[in-house]
Amino acid sequence: MDSETLSSETNSSENLQSQANDFSNENIENCTNEDPNCDFELIKEDNNEFYCIDINENRKYVICGGKNEYAEVFDFREDQIVAKIENFEESVLFTKFLKGDRFLIVTVDGTIALMEYDKEICIINIEEDITSVGFNEYLVVGTGSGRVYMYDSELEHINTFGSHSKEILAVEYSEGRILSMCQNTLVVHDKCGRKLYTLKATEATAFKYISSDVICFARDNKIQVFKENKKLFDYSSEGSVEAVEYLNNTLIIGGDFEHLLLIDTAGHYATFKLQIKQAVLNVKKIEEYKVAFSTMEGLIGVVDIRSLNTLKYYNANVGLIFDFATSPGNIAVAGECGYNVIDLLHSESYTLQELESLMAKE
Repeated sequence: MDSETLSSETNSSENLQSQANDFSNENIENCTNEDPNCDFELIKEDNNEFYCIDINENRKYVICGGKNEYAEVFDFREDQIVAKIENFEESVLFTKFLKGDRFLIVTVDGTIALMEYDKEICIINIEEDITSVGFNEYLVVGTGSGRVYMYDSELEHINTFGSHSKEILAVEYSEGRILSMCQNTLVVHDKCGRKLYTLKATEATAFKYISSDVICFARDNKIQVFKENKKLFDYSSEGSVEAVEYLNNTLIIGGDFEHLLLIDTAGHYATFKLQIKQAVLNVKKIEEYKVAFSTMEGLIGVVDIRSLNTLKYYNANVGLIFDFATSPGNIAVAGECGYNVIDLLHSESYTLQELESLMAKE
């Protein structure tokens, strides 16, 4: 990596110091119950699209950000805003709670901020547009140029990977592997920067690292499982795959088809379909055999994959869903009309039959 790029990744430069000053304590607004802006209903903002959201480990706060160039920490137990972090120059693309009081905020224009509720810890700017972000022990950032940057949880730069020539659509770190996908290629590196293997496609849409260099890769309306470059399984999907999740030896796949496809990786790749009657945007695990998924109709579904009878639907009330985060009792949702927190025990829910009846009346 050249010296010019390195200089853009350290907060000792004048440019980043100036930017850090913008994140002074004056820009972190604390709210109380008496503040009318802390009304729970105001999280549904018609003039702001929220692109990302996360729940912290004690399940009390959510952090989210989006179009209006700020991030917000919200206490959903007390129905109040804890902090509002402003003065970003572009939309917020990614937010993530870390250990303790720390959290990450990433913006489209290359800013990465490590913060606490009352101060900034470290702010860097990679000086190019960010298109995708993943965090699992390490932060991996994909860009419009095709480069991928890797940092530790203190924002110390570890490596930069440059094997793509197109915009990065998705990135992931797992078991010492850095996976990055653009429109026609999935590339796997190790932390030292060595390219381990490459999988090509005409149109790549999703992937999931399973373990020991076994990867599920969705491409060209096919769902395939590879051990490095060796194909282990091949399945033709009924539409474009949008999301792949993995738990308890089962791949859970959703997309532009009205079922969740389950693939038993421990049982000779036997396939099953959960007929959920909705096209799916994303799938995320909650616990044990339970997953949540977002639909193209603005709904959140929750199901134990062992039984369709456990399926419940919730109206997210945010329009089109851009992101959601799960915990055993709550699901936080970000979308085109704001953000919301669904209480899985007390929020209104619908069975599949009830949902179909309501939709038939409309």
